[in-house]
Amino acid sequence: MSPGAALIPLSRFAVAMTVAGALRAHCRHDAALAWYDLVGHPLEQDDAWGGCPPPNPVDEDTARRRAVLLAYLETLLDAADGLLCSGSPEHALRARALLDVAGRVLGEPPRRVLPAAAEPPTGTGRA
Repeated sequence: MSPGAALIPLSRFAVAMTVAGALRAHCRHDAALAWYDLVGHPLEQDDAWGGCPPPNPVDEDTARRRAVLLAYLETLLDAADGLLCSGSPEHALRARALLDVAGRVLGEPPRRVLPAAAEPPTGTGRA
């Protein structure tokens, strides 16, 4: 550390992501979600990413918002998985609510494109 360096982090991002990750690893999903909310509110912002590949390089704030969003969604999925493992009908309903939230953030699934059916052979190949 250089003399005069700040002891307090300039951004809450690293601290919040680290604490939330540790809480998530110990199955304390509600507390982890609260820590993610300190950095950004993924359920209250525009989470559209645009096309792939992005037309312009992504700035630091956008990258952080995306990291929080992905971690938030993974925590929702982990929480729902843990609730479903309990076998309780009440926990299954809560898990469904969490999965519905994740589904609203993710949006409609992409369209499935099925391979074209193979053409049946027209002849035996003998002349």
